[in-house]
Amino acid sequence: MKYFKKVKEIKKKEGTIKEVKNFLNKGEIDKILKYVKNNKNFFVNRNDGWKISFNKIDKEPVRSIENWHPVIKNILSSKLRKTFPNIDYYVHDKEFPPHIFKSNYPLKIHADTGKNNKNEIPFKQILVPLHIDKKSQNVFTVFFKNRWYGPAANFRSKKTTYDPLEIIDKNKNFVRIDNLKEFSNFLNKSKKKKVVNFKQGVFTNNLRLRQKIKKLLTKKRYNITTSKLINNKKKFPVNIYRKYLTHEDYADFNGLKFWKAIKWKVGNAIIWDRSIIHSSNNFLKHKAFSKIGLSIFLNRK
Repeated sequence: MKYFKKVKEIKKKEGTIKEVKNFLNKGEIDKILKYVKNNKNFFVNRNDGWKISFNKIDKEPVRSIENWHPVIKNILSSKLRKTFPNIDYYVHDKEFPPHIFKSNYPLKIHADTGKNNKNEIPFKQILVPLHIDKKSQNVFTVFFKNRWYGPAANFRSKKTTYDPLEIIDKNKNFVRIDNLKEFSNFLNKSKKKKVVNFKQGVFTNNLRLRQKIKKLLTKKRYNITTSKLINNKKKFPVNIYRKYLTHEDYADFNGLKFWKAIKWKVGNAIIWDRSIIHSSNNFLKHKAFSKIGLSIFLNRK
């Protein structure tokens, strides 16, 4: 599936995945984490994690580098120029915002190509790990050789109207909900029961939970969900799946080719083309219960 019109131009600056050691030093990381601690303006806030933009203008996340909070801008702008010399890059005003994120549940396989003007040229994506709650444990970003030139997408083997979300139940366990509307209807029909069983979870059926699910239903997901790259005739290596990706359905990887897994090292930057498909590893398996990182999506003029 092609969405962007200038794929040949996009490919001109594509390459391998790079890791820049010590992109941020400890003092810079501490300043960013202090900014996070003092900033509760989440533009995404769910059980599986939150996202904070690089400041807010009129209650909207900022995009343009010129509008970044001084703490973020003073640390990052010169580093970006040094990393991409002689490249005219920018953040599109309708792009998914640059942000700091916390993941309580591993992200699934996706591509961050964006979905603004079709004449745009998606360039690079930058990820900088800022904190891991268990420093000795294995946290990775997993990359695949397949490229995607469609709009920002999640890849699933099953066609679905609602992309699955992980909701915490009363026992503090993440429960995968494949269809939020079905879950919402179930809760409303079971109002008289204080505690209900749904899928593999046990939920306290109160007004707060029902309103939370209703609110999630009204929010349109940024990424589309597609099965276009899935090919069940080309089985994904089981050993790679078991090592990294057991938080997802095995069938979601059929047809994809494993490239590499880069271990998170706080302060290092991982940089890749926005057409590259990637996923978190199942860090929960290694008793790392959350991670915090910084993410930027650049376009090229």
